[in-house]
Amino acid sequence: MMADNFEFMKCALLVLVLGLMGCERKSCLTNLRQMEAAKNCCWALEQNKTTNDTPKWEDLRPYFKDPTPFVCPNGGAYTLGRVGELPICSIKNDTDKFREIYSKEH
Repeated sequence: MMADNFEFMKCALLVLVLGLMGCERKSCLTNLRQMEAAKNCCWALEQNKTTNDTPKWEDLRPYFKDPTPFVCPNGGAYTLGRVGELPICSIKNDTDKFREIYSKEH
């Protein structure tokens, strides 16, 4: 139980830091990072969700300073996906770059 609380606090801090760094949401990669952290680290842990669950944007709003849905600066559309999956952007290059960075970090 204590490990779960630590993981939640670590993820909540990550969302906060990413939110502060990308307040203007200029980068698609920043948006994807924030969505991933809010979905998989905060929402899924806090709500006891499994890989069968898919959040709606409304589920993730409490984890962001600005509750309006993210808009891709490159004109793409975001898909949150299920717990354990990375969010994607319809701009393939943005999604590929995010997956590459994410895999190096994890």
